[in-house]
Amino acid sequence: MYRIDHSKFTLDQELQKKGITPEDITDVILTHLHFDHAGGMTRREGSDLVPVFPNAKVWSQERNWQLAWSPSEKDKASYLTENYLPYKEDSGLKNKLELIQTRATDPSGKTPYGTPDSDETQILPGISVEVSHGHTLGMQLVRVTGDDGKSMIYGADLIPTSTHVRVPYVMGYDCYPMYVMAEKKRLLNRAVDENSLIFYEHCPNHIATSVQRTPKGDFAIGQAVTL
Repeated sequence: MYRIDHSKFTLDQELQKKGITPEDITDVILTHLHFDHAGGMTRREGSDLVPVFPNAKVWSQERNWQLAWSPSEKDKASYLTENYLPYKEDSGLKNKLELIQTRATDPSGKTPYGTPDSDETQILPGISVEVSHGHTLGMQLVRVTGDDGKSMIYGADLIPTSTHVRVPYVMGYDCYPMYVMAEKKRLLNRAVDENSLIFYEHCPNHIATSVQRTPKGDFAIGQAVTL
């Protein structure tokens, strides 16, 4: 099910359409280190693993970086070290890794479930991140805000498709489904109040949409957007 037709789709080709190369990329924000989100970070040159974006600073939440080296039994199959091994502490690329410590309530076994709460960390002008622990610990959501004050939120695997805008719709991949539901409510309420767009990482139907509240207190997609 992961069969990608590289005769049609390659990273280099998609960047070329924008007139840029991997060497031009200055910053890469990793929502989390699952293979389907970090799998394009490295490539092999013979027996060596090398970065695909050699000049880029890589932004990751420290909580997820730590988890990636010692994952839980629930999601250990999704963390493949070859996707981030070149950035390990003893490598020459250590200075390219920026670990962020955004505060967020952690659903550990010793902590009662409460209302998820996360600070927001601005990492670049107009770009900030907040943490979501429900899918996997330390996943960060990316908010991009324009000069007009309007923003788009990269929903990562908290809201992977437009179908998952519905609060009760959670994935079997999620480590803490009750946290996912609470985090979605928090994020979507803010999105409605601020008229933000949600970008869907895995959706076959929509790239991004606005969201709206329903009469029953849930959420639904609003206007679809082509980026």
